[in-house]
Amino acid sequence: AVRLLLEGRVKSVDRLLLVTFTRAATDELRQRLRKRLHDCERVLRGEQIEMDPFLDAVAERWQNSPDALKTVVRARRDVDMARVSTIHSFCLDILADGAFEAGLPMGGASYLEGTDLLQTAWRDSIRDVVLQDLPFVSPMIRNLKIDAGPGNHFKTMKSAARHTVDSWTPSPQPVSDLARDLAEHVQGMDFSLFGAFIDGRPDKDWKLAYKNETLRAAELLRDGADISQLTHQLALLGLTATSLEKALNKGGLKRFEDGELRDMLIAFEALVDPFKLALEQSLYLATHERYAELKQRHAMIDHDDVIAQTRARLADPRTGAALARRVGSQFQAALVDEFQDTDADQWEIFRSIFAVLAPEVPRHLLLLVGDPKQAIYRFRGADIFAYLAARGVADRCETLTHNWRSTPALVDAVNSVFGHRPKQSFALEQIEFEPVQAGRSDDGSAEAVLDLVWVDAGAKATQGDIEARVLDQLATDIVARRHELDALPKHGPRPRLAVLVRKHSQARDVMRRLRRVGIDVVLARGGDIHDSDAMGEWRVLLRSLLDPPNLKLQRRARATRLWGKTFSGLGEDATALEEIELLSSLRRSWESTGVASMAAELLGQRHTVERWLGEADGERMVTDMRHGLELLNNAESEHSLGPEALLRWAEAESRSEDPDNDERQLRLDRQSDAVLVLTNFTSKGLEFDSVYLPWAWAGREPAKNVPHSVHDPATGASILDFAGADDLKPQAVLEDVASELRIHYVELTRAIQRCVVYLAPSKKNFPFSAAAFLMAREDSGEPGPRGPWVQGELARLKAASWREEIAGRFSGPIRFRDANATDTSTTNWPRPKIQAPVALDYPANRRSALFGWRQLSYTALVRSLHDQLDLDPVQQDLPLADRADPAAAPATRSAQGIFGFARGARAGICLHELLEHADFTRAVNDDDRTRVESLLDRHALRTASAHPGDIEPVQTGLDLIERIRGEQLPFAQRHFRDLDADARLDEWEFRLPVRKLVPRAIAELVGQHWNDEEWIRI
Repeated sequence: AVRLLLEGRVKSVDRLLLVTFTRAATDELRQRLRKRLHDCERVLRGEQIEMDPFLDAVAERWQNSPDALKTVVRARRDVDMARVSTIHSFCLDILADGAFEAGLPMGGASYLEGTDLLQTAWRDSIRDVVLQDLPFVSPMIRNLKIDAGPGNHFKTMKSAARHTVDSWTPSPQPVSDLARDLAEHVQGMDFSLFGAFIDGRPDKDWKLAYKNETLRAAELLRDGADISQLTHQLALLGLTATSLEKALNKGGLKRFEDGELRDMLIAFEALVDPFKLALEQSLYLATHERYAELKQRHAMIDHDDVIAQTRARLADPRTGAALARRVGSQFQAALVDEFQDTDADQWEIFRSIFAVLAPEVPRHLLLLVGDPKQAIYRFRGADIFAYLAARGVADRCETLTHNWRSTPALVDAVNSVFGHRPKQSFALEQIEFEPVQAGRSDDGSAEAVLDLVWVDAGAKATQGDIEARVLDQLATDIVARRHELDALPKHGPRPRLAVLVRKHSQARDVMRRLRRVGIDVVLARGGDIHDSDAMGEWRVLLRSLLDPPNLKLQRRARATRLWGKTFSGLGEDATALEEIELLSSLRRSWESTGVASMAAELLGQRHTVERWLGEADGERMVTDMRHGLELLNNAESEHSLGPEALLRWAEAESRSEDPDNDERQLRLDRQSDAVLVLTNFTSKGLEFDSVYLPWAWAGREPAKNVPHSVHDPATGASILDFAGADDLKPQAVLEDVASELRIHYVELTRAIQRCVVYLAPSKKNFPFSAAAFLMAREDSGEPGPRGPWVQGELARLKAASWREEIAGRFSGPIRFRDANATDTSTTNWPRPKIQAPVALDYPANRRSALFGWRQLSYTALVRSLHDQLDLDPVQQDLPLADRADPAAAPATRSAQGIFGFARGARAGICLHELLEHADFTRAVNDDDRTRVESLLDRHALRTASAHPGDIEPVQTGLDLIERIRGEQLPFAQRHFRDLDADARLDEWEFRLPVRKLVPRAIAELVGQHWNDEEWIRI
């Protein structure tokens, strides 16, 4: 930009357009422009400053030019007039300022934030598509996880919104036809096969952690549950061969390989999978249409509409040319930064305004700055093919040849990894790796700077085992690196170390492992503040303040870390009364002076900040707490929200996703020399002394999940593929692999001096990793068509000798070594100096503390026991060896009376209802018989075959009522029939101090408090 001003190609700074992609980046870009102009002014005045190649060129060419100095001085004075904008802000201005030329209403549309409207469209679609059009499958949506809202499908829905509906691949069959076929097939399935299968499997066959609905559904089917009842209660779609295999250990899985049941479930699964896809597509389509309808009704546009509508207005044959002239005439040059992260619509907008020129329009200069090797935001809609299309029509292409970040040794190492097969390194034919030179001078070090660490956890290691071994090695390596750096002379700030991860759950694992060895570690930006623990506690507190009579909410608020107590510490003494009064005071403060004033009173009274700074994650919590409070205060002020409206705003934000909103990004909790943990996407543009990649080995099978976005190899058009079409599969695999390779390039190039890459021989993950594709493949000659070629390379990788291939390929600045993790638990590492913790009995697991106390009925207790194992409640908590074996007890068939009645949760609930509604004050009559018959029908227990004993179920129920009528009360001269309604409690509420509500715990508790002198025996 400064060069254009000095050369006179742009007359003044206000005729410049600088575009980037985040609000934070626009602020940084403006500051860089200001600083560059200031440095140029000093150079042109002859002052001595630290020089760089650009300033050297300015001094050589313009130092004696008064006109150049005037230009720079004027530009520095007017720098705030330069148009520095995000792409969305630029398009919003086009839609607003050019409303007349664009044919839009002069008032414009409101900008939609959050996802409330999208969730409304989603729920409407479920109602219309599932509940009305497909009533048979409505109970099954629980398995698809679509009934609770669009959260699980949000990314796919956003991807669908970026595609026109005609670019979606259609489902092979209409969803209504597939639903009908599925219904007919289910009715013909022989579910009695579950009986022999489940009863014949020992407990060791089942995975202990397996608790999903498939096994419970199978158990009910074994017990003869009606299929319509089952689909109402459970997720029938989980009853597939794949689901049942997940429930079995290897031994049980081997015994499951053959048999009628497996064949039946495989046939069922063949119908389930296409039905799921068709149902999802129908829901996406209905949501797409309903969302557009709701936005039009409310005159609102969302993030994606801004781009789509701008492109549509510019393409309009009636108004597009006039709009382009109006916008383009304001600028002489446009510079778009990070252009590799654009999409086809954004490229078309810039092309229409600045590259397609009418004869009467002066020629613009359009500069597109981007590195295709760093196009990593595909998940946000960025399209590398838009960059490649723009590059194909550019007048000139210039390539930067120097890396000014990394040491010469590390630059050589990266050149070696990607330059081994430069035409294949990024999979796509249009992107070829070009080696770069180091801009920094050589420090003379001969040590290896790219470490490839081989972590072999054993042939039978699970992914969890591998991750644990890798994190142990990571801790060892970081401790060693810290000692190396401490031994060096101290010059300036301590070099920064960073661990790059793929997911926020991995970041938490890294932080826990490093803190165990005393390493000070912090989480960098990248997470969403609305997902943080601190923001969750703000929401809990606000809910309690808005509902004072709700004692449950009050207790939850007082058991938060904001307040500083546990449930066990919430007594009913004078302190508790004072705390409840404080809640009332906080509510009054919120209503009268706002949320910030209320928060200040809370934090002061409860000494929250002081307490938190004494805890391991205190600084993170304090940062998040203040960040969340800032957002609450801003929302309250900007939108004039009262307490109820502010809580609704906070809860709506917690359900929405907006990865492009900088205000939602977690902030760095302190600027220190702590090890940084951040996602690889967040790391882009940053640099660190040493970078560690603990999940470089963990690849994912490409193009496995549908729907996915893919480009038609013939036309280049972007398609949303719902069906996993065979003709698109090679291209989908190619694009996924290419994306992973670009991400790995960004990871490797964040380091200044050293990068450590962890590799592990996981058959499930490693062959699909970018590291394996770059380092472990044998030479295969020149590739053919890229899609099939990549598929072939992945197949070859599965059979390759990974360790030997990698170990024998690299040398010099690249070192291959085996993991040598040591016991770092006793490392004497100085911990960060923070205030001593305040003594506070607070549980490590806050979630279990918040929900540990529950109020249950006996029915709920029985049902919860059955959900764990379908056992007699008396046997529920017994060791496996002490449980009755149904197969070993054929005599139970001759049981009489109530002892021959069915067992399990269903039977228990039935008997509970029978007794709860019985009238013991009168003899059994025909009304009782009708009620018992109806009750047994409802629970599918009326037939004799539903019971293990030789009984007539209806008469057994009536006999039970009559027998209880005649029972004498303990230690009293009265019978049950003598109790009128006022003297009877159908439900007895009591509280038991047990951690887990099971029969054994209740028995032990009663035993501890038994008193023979009490007149009532339990």
